[in-house]
Amino acid sequence: TALRLQFRDLVDAALQRAGSKGLPCVVLDQEKGGEVVYASTGVLDLLGVQPDGLLGKQGLAWLWPRSGWLNEILNGEELRRIDQCFAVEGGDAHPSSSQGEDGSVSVPEGEIMLAAKGSGGGSDASNRSDDALVSLLVIATGASMPFWSLIRSLPLEGMPTLVVHVLARLSAPVPETLWFADAGESQLVADQKVVEMLLAKTRSAVRRAAAAVLGHSPTALPMDAIKDNSSLANSSLVQELTALVQTAEEHCQKLAVELKDAREGDHLVPLLGVEQAAAFQRLALHGPLGALEGSPTSDDVASPDVTWRAILSGTNSVLWKMCEASEAEGHDVACVVADPSGQDCPLVYLSRFFENLTGYQREWALGRNCRFLQPKDRQRNKLLNGEDGHRLREFCKGRHELGERTINLLANEDRNRYSFWNLLIMEHIQVNGIHFIFALQTAMEHELGRLTEILTCSPDGLQELSRLRRILRRRQDMLSTHRSMRSLAKECLCEWASTFPTSLELPRFGGGALCGAEALISPAVPLAGLAVTPRTALQLCVPEAVQQGIRHFYFVIDNKQLTDEKLVELEGRLFALRIAEMLQELYKRSLHYLRAGIGLTIILPPQFAGAFSEIHKATHYHGYNIHCWMVDARGTTPQKLSECWQIMTQAKQAAEVSFLGLFGGTPQLVEMLQGAKTAAPVSLYAFESYPGRLMDPSSEFKQAHLLKQLRSQGACTVMYNIFGPRDSLLEYHIIKVEARRLEVDPQILILKWAQAQQCATILGHVPDLQSHAEASESSAASACLSSTSRVGTPSFHSSLVRCFAQAPGVATCAAAVNACLRLRSSHHLSAADMKMRELSCRQRSASVSVSGTEDGPDHVGLWRQPQTAARRLDGVVAKLDLALPRLRSKPQRQRQQQQQQHLSP
Repeated sequence: TALRLQFRDLVDAALQRAGSKGLPCVVLDQEKGGEVVYASTGVLDLLGVQPDGLLGKQGLAWLWPRSGWLNEILNGEELRRIDQCFAVEGGDAHPSSSQGEDGSVSVPEGEIMLAAKGSGGGSDASNRSDDALVSLLVIATGASMPFWSLIRSLPLEGMPTLVVHVLARLSAPVPETLWFADAGESQLVADQKVVEMLLAKTRSAVRRAAAAVLGHSPTALPMDAIKDNSSLANSSLVQELTALVQTAEEHCQKLAVELKDAREGDHLVPLLGVEQAAAFQRLALHGPLGALEGSPTSDDVASPDVTWRAILSGTNSVLWKMCEASEAEGHDVACVVADPSGQDCPLVYLSRFFENLTGYQREWALGRNCRFLQPKDRQRNKLLNGEDGHRLREFCKGRHELGERTINLLANEDRNRYSFWNLLIMEHIQVNGIHFIFALQTAMEHELGRLTEILTCSPDGLQELSRLRRILRRRQDMLSTHRSMRSLAKECLCEWASTFPTSLELPRFGGGALCGAEALISPAVPLAGLAVTPRTALQLCVPEAVQQGIRHFYFVIDNKQLTDEKLVELEGRLFALRIAEMLQELYKRSLHYLRAGIGLTIILPPQFAGAFSEIHKATHYHGYNIHCWMVDARGTTPQKLSECWQIMTQAKQAAEVSFLGLFGGTPQLVEMLQGAKTAAPVSLYAFESYPGRLMDPSSEFKQAHLLKQLRSQGACTVMYNIFGPRDSLLEYHIIKVEARRLEVDPQILILKWAQAQQCATILGHVPDLQSHAEASESSAASACLSSTSRVGTPSFHSSLVRCFAQAPGVATCAAAVNACLRLRSSHHLSAADMKMRELSCRQRSASVSVSGTEDGPDHVGLWRQPQTAARRLDGVVAKLDLALPRLRSKPQRQRQQQQQQHLSP
């Protein structure tokens, strides 16, 4: 104790005489387990702490007091190296140790010594380990921002158990990637291996540079410097630290460059394979295996794909043959080469189509691990790619036989965070004696609607994803039999979709079969779509509809009275702007994840045909395609409709829209458009219909014939206003009673009726089904997605889909609705009908009461039996219903029909 007090007094006296705070340093007593016995004023100011807050602490772990787990990731290995370097071997200090006349401390030889070679006095200089005396730590105390600190550690000469750690703060900033997760442990812990690898690489470079800087500097701090009244600030340690700090600054700046743009969502993807990528490029340009002869030409340098393709074609890989077959069919695939021997298995080659597929440029992606394609949300990635991701990591580790392959299906994201399903096949190859991994990948193009539903991460969807992956793996050993990637994907998806459960999606109408022709006649429209008008709160109702399970939206401009050209143009641009805002809202809520399964249909009056270009620009900018353009033909003249249809045909030929349709309109207008030779066919036809809608028999026959004809030609038919005028059917008492009996919502009951009519529907509002227990239970699947993720995670309860799947069958619900219609028709009579019916009943009752025939008593007896009398009365009423129309005049019948069409229950 006396020796340590004397040391403290000597240092304080020296620093006070120098008139400076001196170097920031702390002194640790290794004999007491690394207890802090001294802290200079400089280190107190640097860390912003009081002396009482440091003295007595153990080791240097207190330099990051925020959280132990983060300190372990950032500084754990470095702190353990320091402890091992200055660990004390043997027991406590020998009691016979004494201080000499010159103030030095003599310790009996062999009693106390440091574990590090050359770290104490009397060590052999040839066994020195100068790099063990320099450390690089990330320090943060209190509320201060983290900073790099270079630490020069030296034992005190003559006092080997006392170690002086001098701290020097670096100006290079600590990359946010290393410490942002201080608020959430799960983020950085998942990247622990990558972070530790990066820090170890930087610290190793600093220590190698320190070995050259230190040279023949002493390995212990002499006491003579302090005894001679010379300050630590004027010692040779300052010159050493200056050189070391400059070297450490360069390496920390290099680390910042490697970590620049390295954070893709929740994933850390540093740039570690620059040297490997450059080596592969040199290998390609010099033409190994005789692929190229002579020096690389300017054409080879300008078109590296040609050179690298020549290399890969020489490997005789099965995947390369599939790549050539795919390109021969006009189907582009992405080719990728990775170096498993490099740190983090970096990519060393990317084909040009990889850039088109993912949106990542070659200059950014080369030298990085391919995990930047994984979903940016870590929990979503774990749910969708957990099993296959583990298989990929194992495939890239260790040594594998040449020709060993694996096939995987991954949910990936492009640079703009839009999802796509990536069919990935990897194979171990050898180029010029060097081991590489060759990968072939393409995006799934078939069954996108069903593949999109898996992205909601529901338990049923994840089971279907596992089933699809099993189907793919069964063909892993038969890749040579498939001509291209497209044929492989198409065959597997056809088998998978044949048994896809109905509980994950609404029924679809129209479209072509997966195994049928490539060119579709009409779009595959789901049973329920949502109508969106300029008066609709787009940013509220559309996200809610997506979460309920609606995947098709009809954007309708219903202002047909507007005729001024300037006002029409302004209205169209405003509506396009509102659509763009709605799509941006989907992006903010991470609902854009389902983009591939969301269909858009535009419904415009003929005078708004010019607004389609603005709407197309807004949707295309956000990555959405317009599936169908429909013209509102209600009240339109044939000439205006024909002119508008020509404009629509030109848009279809320019690939701005896939299909054209007609919203309303008479059968004559449809026949006119279908008969035009130069015009595009009608792929979608929407008409108004709901249960119990009365129509003229002639009109009803013509419409039925038209629908049959359109369906035979492959067109899709859609009904709108299916809940009646102002949703009156939903409030009808008999419909509610029947829905309660079947334990379904009235909306689901009528949707089932529409399915029986083989028609899709356009809903005027988002169904309110949240009160059902089945819908609330479905949100449990999304609860497993982390709420602390840096990327927003939506919740999909899919209440509409689940309620529809859990309802009784189509035949049962349709029969129930038809029964309600028959009962409803007996109540919907005009005042004249009711008066005539009442008069007939009175006459019948009077004739029975005064009848003197032998039938009189029998009729009287029948009326005394209520049930039998009611059945007999129903028969009479039915006959009256048939006779009354013939008794009324034609004007009366027309007024009666109009009243019945607009009559509310």
